[in-house]
Amino acid sequence: MAYFVHVDCVPPPGTAPLDPLQRAGAAHIFGRLLELLDAVEAADGSVMEVASSKVGVHPDGAVLLLLLDAPTLELAESATRTAIEEVLDAAEEFTGWSVASCEVRLHDELTRQSLAAADGPDAPPSDLQERARRLRGHTVVDDADDVDEDAEAAAQATALRALAGRLTHGLDAFGYIRPDDADAREAAELAAGAVVYAISVLTDELFADLVELAQDDRSVADSDAELLALGLLPPAFAAQYQPAFVRRFILATAAMAQRLTSPSPSGPGSTAEELALRLLLSEAVAVLEMYDLYDDATEAPLAAFKDTVFDDYDHERLYDAGLDNAAEDVMAWFQPFQVDAPVHPYVLDHGD
Repeated sequence: MAYFVHVDCVPPPGTAPLDPLQRAGAAHIFGRLLELLDAVEAADGSVMEVASSKVGVHPDGAVLLLLLDAPTLELAESATRTAIEEVLDAAEEFTGWSVASCEVRLHDELTRQSLAAADGPDAPPSDLQERARRLRGHTVVDDADDVDEDAEAAAQATALRALAGRLTHGLDAFGYIRPDDADAREAAELAAGAVVYAISVLTDELFADLVELAQDDRSVADSDAELLALGLLPPAFAAQYQPAFVRRFILATAAMAQRLTSPSPSGPGSTAEELALRLLLSEAVAVLEMYDLYDDATEAPLAAFKDTVFDDYDHERLYDAGLDNAAEDVMAWFQPFQVDAPVHPYVLDHGD
């Protein structure tokens, strides 16, 4: 069965929060190490293949997400914890780091298929969280466990909602128009906070991707590495996504983020900024999914925000499978929509 294993890795106690450069470096190193981890071995000798992995680095540590095909939930958790602890012990850059938690998060669709195929008195419960608890051997969960889980989820939601005010569009951009609707306000704040948090995540991932490509001056098309953000750009132009492009795209991403948080917010000012915003909204969804907060309630405000900030969706044509990638120069994406709009000089300097 497929299991998503969520691993929280933390630096030694007393370590100062990681700055952007440190986070980019950590994301790059973690990514390279996980590339080498194609399988994990349980204590009973069984070997489980790692189907995919993703890294997210924040100021207080890193989150690793691994997709495993494992016989049981317990084996997926224990084998992954052991493997990541060995990775940390072997990496000089992560001396003193440890695994704070290692928890399975079930793949909902596969689990529902399994449940749909089961019947009879011994069929597993339809509720996925209850199924996970039973698989862990807890047929009865005491109140303390419930309180801990609820407190953790509430803390994560509170932290995201606290970031919402940094977006200057206001909650009405997320479809919140009824002051008496507390649930709608909470969902809008969660969505807005996820967008703010995703700005740092996307920026770190772009820096990590740049480090990866710059090693041998490769393009995305030539890279064998699992890139964190650049792989979400229109694939037809992968051969043109070289370090020179990525450096400019990072600046365009910064300009786009500035538009969202300035006193006079506005939408994207170029095709590159439109693509950066598209990536940002994808990252926001991933942030909410990471904390089990993405559902119909938070999907709706994100959709409303998307319609608010995009003047049109012309950039979506770049994702057409039949697009002729030789007919368009990606450097043209940095040209501003408004001729007199201020643009960072480096973005329009195509000399390198």
